[in-house]
Amino acid sequence: MPTESALDEIKAFVKERDEMLLANDIERCHAFYAKHSPSQPKMPDDVCQIAIHKARTGAKSLPKEARLESKRWLLERNYTSLDDDLVL
Repeated sequence: MPTESALDEIKAFVKERDEMLLANDIERCHAFYAKHSPSQPKMPDDVCQIAIHKARTGAKSLPKEARLESKRWLLERNYTSLDDDLVL
């Protein structure tokens, strides 16, 4: 069973992630990625934009409309989404 401290860290991470995803802002995505994956190189902006939309489709903690918006965005550009339950 995770400790109270570990659960608090998870909640804080999910909150930060969800805020970044809902902002749909490439610079916030870069900052989030650098913070949580500091040893990885910076993603190109276009890859970051795709990653935001893919993550939004799979993040069930986000509002359904935001997830659907990203699914549409991905499908319009011939990318796949990370959901099994979103129906357009």
